[in-house]
Amino acid sequence: MTKKKSQPNGESTPLAEHPDLAVFSRIRAEGLSRSQVMELAWVITDRFGPRFANSPSYDAAAAWARDKFEQFGLVNAALEAWGEFGYGWENRYISAHMVAPRYQPLIAYAVPGTRGTDGPVEGTPVLVQVDTIMKRADLAPYRGRLTGRIVLTHAPRELEPNYQPQAVRLSDKELEEMARPDDGHSRGPDDGEAVRKSPREEPLAWRELETFFEGEGVAAVLSPGMPNVGPMDKGLVTVTGQGPLPLNSSPMLPRIIVAAEHYNRIARLLAKGDKPELLVESRNQLLDDDPLDYNILAEIPGGDLANEVVMIGAHLDSQPSGTGATDNAAGSAVVMEAVRLLKAADAQPRRTIRAALWGAEESGHL
Repeated sequence: MTKKKSQPNGESTPLAEHPDLAVFSRIRAEGLSRSQVMELAWVITDRFGPRFANSPSYDAAAAWARDKFEQFGLVNAALEAWGEFGYGWENRYISAHMVAPRYQPLIAYAVPGTRGTDGPVEGTPVLVQVDTIMKRADLAPYRGRLTGRIVLTHAPRELEPNYQPQAVRLSDKELEEMARPDDGHSRGPDDGEAVRKSPREEPLAWRELETFFEGEGVAAVLSPGMPNVGPMDKGLVTVTGQGPLPLNSSPMLPRIIVAAEHYNRIARLLAKGDKPELLVESRNQLLDDDPLDYNILAEIPGGDLANEVVMIGAHLDSQPSGTGATDNAAGSAVVMEAVRLLKAADAQPRRTIRAALWGAEESGHL
């Protein structure tokens, strides 16, 4: 029975429920001796690989996770549609090379949601520095010059060295402070708001640039990835998706992200008057058979407080340029292992425990 402690104001608050130490012991023994968390993480990352929302890889990983939950003994394991995502997308092939003045293979990735190229595309690229295009009139010098061409979107990107450790271990005090609710008063100025209020002129929106490139018959667009982002800028390649692509919209023109220093070499050659020759090709699969995206849900039923739900969750989807180990296969594997341990230890929770692996969690459904 849960006891209550009287407060000075006459109200009472529940004391902590008595833990079942035998269950704790079984959970500990199972976790330390027969853990499956690394195997679960391996399957998610290596076997299924990139899991872009509503892609064949994501769908396969989601079905596997649902079946695993059932295998662990959870109930109501199901794929639950949260809404329409649009086209499914998956890259099937990417190839990028500089073939002159000297040969160099390029590290490159297709941007999610984009079309593939119309076969191999070869030629000297044209620089259209999009961060200097402030209005449609600024595009006039490029009219009639871009048909069948490869476009570079930026000048050489300056890479910011990182001298800080890539990982740090937080102290108990730091973890305790992070666990405290934040009412917002401790935050500093809203940098985003300062930027929004800045009178500085903004470049032309990408959608307008893309419409122009489409109209001019551009064959492929190459970019160096995200701009400097401090300690996150490792100087390699950062690829992010374009978000949901509704079925009533047109797939975007072929876009390819090239590793920053590979891109920079090409841009420097071009700036010096050399004529680097590129050979690129991407093949992307666009799927319209099911526009919905799915979460994976499963439960451990509760006892006398079954109507009260304890949630544990992580997102299963990932960006397509890697296997999403830290973002967020690690969290997904921990969620699956946590409920597996509870079932293996024959825990009998009073409240229902609901596990969720989210689909496109950044698309507005959370």
